[in-house]
Amino acid sequence: MAAEVNHQNKKKKEKKHMTRAERNRKLIFMGIAVFLLAAVGIQMGRLYQKKKNYEAEIKAYQEQLAAEQERQQELIEYEVYTQSDEYVENEARTKLGQVYDNEIIFREKN
Repeated sequence: MAAEVNHQNKKKKEKKHMTRAERNRKLIFMGIAVFLLAAVGIQMGRLYQKKKNYEAEIKAYQEQLAAEQERQQELIEYEVYTQSDEYVENEARTKLGQVYDNEIIFREKN
């Protein structure tokens, strides 16, 4: 019986040693898992920031596009105006000093 108790004590000691080894493995595994989670979290933060930057850039480009489309519309309207009789008449009066035959021009003396 004493030999049996002695044998059981040895088994318990062996279990404790294995338990420590298992604990060490678990700690190493947990450490690796925490490291990987931290790395993934950092990458997610970087990607989130890039996404925000790209969204801001897209918004700026959309505003620029809207401004250019407005300018295009103004140029189209100006092109239509330059092809009208009103434009030709206005340019003839202001730049060339032309008047209608039945108009009387009053000028100030200097």
